[in-house]
Amino acid sequence: VIKRGGALYRVDGDPVVLMYGVTPAFRDLEVGVEDGRDVRQLEENLAALGFDPGTVDTEFTSTTAAAASDWQESAGLPETGKVELGRVVFLPGARRIGEHRTSVGSVLSAGSEVLDTSSIRRVVTIELDAALQSLARRGDRVEVTLPDQSTVRGRIRTASGRW
Repeated sequence: VIKRGGALYRVDGDPVVLMYGVTPAFRDLEVGVEDGRDVRQLEENLAALGFDPGTVDTEFTSTTAAAASDWQESAGLPETGKVELGRVVFLPGARRIGEHRTSVGSVLSAGSEVLDTSSIRRVVTIELDAALQSLARRGDRVEVTLPDQSTVRGRIRTASGRW
């Protein structure tokens, strides 16, 4: 499980870092870049990681650059204050690493799939025969058998009928 500020993977030994957000990274972020939601997202993450970007807004200022530089130093990266495209990946929250799509030493090109991730929140959906649906009520405790035959406990969050 990778959380905010953690390395999802490495390219040439440098981390590609997970930060939380819904707007995908699509450009370099540095002083002078046009204002945008991606800048706000970066500033929110820098603040959450303990680096002070100043006022959290859509503008990449010299204060944002200083916070980015401090973050880069802590991550062992060159302290440029510029966050290059490809250095961070914005995803909605912590991620569970799934299948690796490439191997160490592979040559990657833009858009290459490196790995699969999923939410750390476990969700199980079942189709229940209409005659049995009255047995499943919101809030009920359940036991789920996983493919490896281990079991985990859970609770019904939603139940809806489609008949």
